[in-house]
Amino acid sequence: MKPISGRTKLITVIGDPIEHSLSPQIHNRALEKDELDYRYLAFDILPDQVPAYLDAMRTMGIVGTNVTMPDKRTVFDNVDKVDPVAQLVGACNTVVNDHGTLTGYTTDGYGFMKTFESAGIPVAGRKFALLGMGGAGTAVAAQAAVDGVGELVVFNRANGRSWATAEVEIEKIREATGATIHLCDLNDRELLKHELATTDFLANTTPIGMATQIGLSPVPDVTYFHPGMVVQDAIYAPEETELLRLARLAGCKAFNGKSMLFWQASRSYELWLGHPMPITIEEAYA
Repeated sequence: MKPISGRTKLITVIGDPIEHSLSPQIHNRALEKDELDYRYLAFDILPDQVPAYLDAMRTMGIVGTNVTMPDKRTVFDNVDKVDPVAQLVGACNTVVNDHGTLTGYTTDGYGFMKTFESAGIPVAGRKFALLGMGGAGTAVAAQAAVDGVGELVVFNRANGRSWATAEVEIEKIREATGATIHLCDLNDRELLKHELATTDFLANTTPIGMATQIGLSPVPDVTYFHPGMVVQDAIYAPEETELLRLARLAGCKAFNGKSMLFWQASRSYELWLGHPMPITIEEAYA
């Protein structure tokens, strides 16, 4: 990598906590391979600090930033412009600085759906089940609808805090895309099993399976899966969640969150620099 100089440009990722992020590793490897005089750094930024941080982007000429929780919605509310998919989601995970004009994008849903495309698995016209409708889930739902899935079944907990928000977000996506979307209660195990029996793709964007919930799965057991179903978990630590273990036992093709992270990073990189990320997923995590 080129030595830091007076011409070195900065790209960042913000959120809280941020120390666990793999994004600096991925992007700095890409910047090094491109032989660019840039650095990618992580900063702890809380939501109430976001407006000041965005002003700092303009003042310091920071090229762009990635955004993780809990800052995505606050960034959406404070950038100058947002792209159409981010408008649907109501959150941004990427900001591009064009001479002081900040434009927000969401690449989370793109990264999730790109995983299937890169594996040669078409999604258009097929049934897609989504577990969770938080920030990442909303991004995946919006992108799946834009990508033309045949039917989208969203499972969220009816007794959870995000149920009312999920209803609003789903109606917004339905009106904008014309997609067929159903909202169902994740607590209803019988309904979950019934819907998964005819599902082609299963996506998990809940936190079940990570951190204090390692070893747990939002899908109770192997009988809920069927061979031919394609399963993707947004979680990348651990690399094999209990959900993915069950899916593989049932003969499903399964992907962890490292694929989503790589492809959303690749899209962000292209938005900032105008060309595709020059490294492969294997190089990103080597």
